[in-house]
Amino acid sequence: MKVNDNSPDWRLEGDYFDGCNCKSICPCIFALDPTEGDCKGLAAWHIEKGHFTNWTNRDTNSNTSNNSINLASLNVVISVWAPGNMLTGSKWKIALYLDEKANNDQKEALTKIFTGQVGGEFFAEMLSRVGEILGTRSVPIEFNIEGKKRRKIKIPSIAEMEIEGLAGSNPDIEPKVVNPAFSNTPGIDPIIARSTRHTYNDHGLEWDNSGKNAFYSRFVYGP
Repeated sequence: MKVNDNSPDWRLEGDYFDGCNCKSICPCIFALDPTEGDCKGLAAWHIEKGHFTNWTNRDTNSNTSNNSINLASLNVVISVWAPGNMLTGSKWKIALYLDEKANNDQKEALTKIFTGQVGGEFFAEMLSRVGEILGTRSVPIEFNIEGKKRRKIKIPSIAEMEIEGLAGSNPDIEPKVVNPAFSNTPGIDPIIARSTRHTYNDHGLEWDNSGKNAFYSRFVYGP
């Protein structure tokens, strides 16, 4: 039997973290105003497992595909400037940075996913709030995980962010924000952290958010 839906099939899974200029804990995830009046931040993804498949004449028996692209082991970073409340204020400006290790097919697939062109709960919601995409660049992205609580990214001459999870009363339990109104990792509660270093300079935007809010978690995305 033929299936009429030939839209791309895709899935990403891996490790995520972000940081912004809000004081911990960022109120934006509960649709409240940012503590500094606007929100300037970076979001980073390391894809451990991922694929993007374009279907042609999809058949439930054969699942014939035109192009199946492996997206594992790639990194993506987005910079965001939101001039006010992230959910009710003016539209955001974002810039997309793709891992230079990605080939042309992988870059095209990641661009479609991360700009919301192929659906997905988070990316489609994000795109609805974006007023301008400042650019898409292929760059070297260093993504490192150190122990349980530390994450680092670096894009030479553009961005650097290091975060560390905060400690709760029980050091064996990571402090989380449970059931936030808005999350970059839907269905997975963000773990509370702070940046030890967070700088950015590109597209006429520049900031130093060191010592400010951060979150990290796993992520799973699909259409």
